[in-house]
Amino acid sequence: MPPDSRTSIAMPLFLLGAAIAASFLASSGPVQWMDNGMFLANAREGHYFSQSLGPLEHPLYQLLNSVFFTLFGSRALSLLNSLLLVPLAWIVYRLAQSLGAGPRQAVLAGAATVLAHGVFWVSTKAEVYLLHTLFVLLAYTLQFNDSNRLTPLKKLFMIGVLTGMAASTHQLTFVVLLPLYLHPLYLYKARVLITLPGFMLGFATAAVAVFNDLNTGLGLLDIARRYLTGASAIIAGPEWQGSLLRFDELLEERNAAILVLLSLIGPQLAGLLLFPRRVGCGCCGVRRC
Repeated sequence: MPPDSRTSIAMPLFLLGAAIAASFLASSGPVQWMDNGMFLANAREGHYFSQSLGPLEHPLYQLLNSVFFTLFGSRALSLLNSLLLVPLAWIVYRLAQSLGAGPRQAVLAGAATVLAHGVFWVSTKAEVYLLHTLFVLLAYTLQFNDSNRLTPLKKLFMIGVLTGMAASTHQLTFVVLLPLYLHPLYLYKARVLITLPGFMLGFATAAVAVFNDLNTGLGLLDIARRYLTGASAIIAGPEWQGSLLRFDELLEERNAAILVLLSLIGPQLAGLLLFPRRVGCGCCGVRRC
């Protein structure tokens, strides 16, 4: 790597390291959120597997939490999400490079992702969202990996496994991975079905909960509906089926919705408009910014 390249990447690396270090500091304090305490309590009691696939269950995360607590104790468990920032930064770095970014831009992408994670401070302790993000981004990274060692069928099967692992961590999987599946569906048509056995393998940590729900009289469609929305005619519990796809309420709260959208994509749009990427060519010697 040329000296100027090492210099240009030093500051992004420092920013990335500082962001991860700040997360460890934030995780070292007392628990400040109900879900944090609930997850830590479940791990302390040794609940390795979810007993029912309700809307508030996260089977894979619960298993990981309990195993991690058994091996390393509660203090290490409270730092787990900060530890996961390291593979998160690496995955974002690889994804950015797969999409054409240079080393400096890829490190900056990792730093920006870690800093964005810090905004949702509840995730700096025992929460499901960071682990879920790892699986989702790893699936996208795999899709855009152009390695010759991965045949389309191998890639699709592994994406299915990651989808199952993400789905057994959080229900948002079916929303955030939908765009990913549209791309291989267009490319590979019926071969996308190979993701189904991969999904079942990745979703295996929820098997105990699924079998228990089947024994209560629920069908597979009822179990899926309850897991996604909480609605069930047999098992009582929290549900939000009536709140789904309420575009009328979104229109009523359009000012707040616009602010949320701007907070999520506003800086990126401003960067594209104010600092458009210049691609150099060999004849003029202008390098890529």
